[in-house]
Amino acid sequence: MWDVTTGQPIFNEPFVAGDDTFPITNVKFSPDGKSLIYGSFDEPAVLLNAATLQRIDRSFTEVEPYVFFFSIVFSPDGAMLASIYDDKSIILWDVVTGQSIGPPLTGHTSFINSLAFSPDGQLLASGSNDNTIIIWDVVDG
Repeated sequence: MWDVTTGQPIFNEPFVAGDDTFPITNVKFSPDGKSLIYGSFDEPAVLLNAATLQRIDRSFTEVEPYVFFFSIVFSPDGAMLASIYDDKSIILWDVVTGQSIGPPLTGHTSFINSLAFSPDGQLLASGSNDNTIIIWDVVDG
């Protein structure tokens, strides 16, 4: 993490995730700035305390095959995460429990590149290599 006013790192040493064999694919702060989540190809997702970089005990692993956290995004209230699953669908997660919410969201025919929640957290947009954007109602289904 970097101090944007000084351009200096906040911690003396960089945080090393996993065994450094696989790249970190995504890093996001929670909306309140208290948590940080990252994904890589050797661990599904890891939630950290942003002030200490200590792991917060959440699994985010109940779904198989392997969940890809190439793209991950917090809902505006920080209660939900959305992540790419098996390249063409999306899993919603409860941040407090680490459990998935409902079945995967399906509809794309190619790799999903991007996810974004609407400001009110009711909708999730996904963009894919199939040149489509799908808008999902994640509150009312």
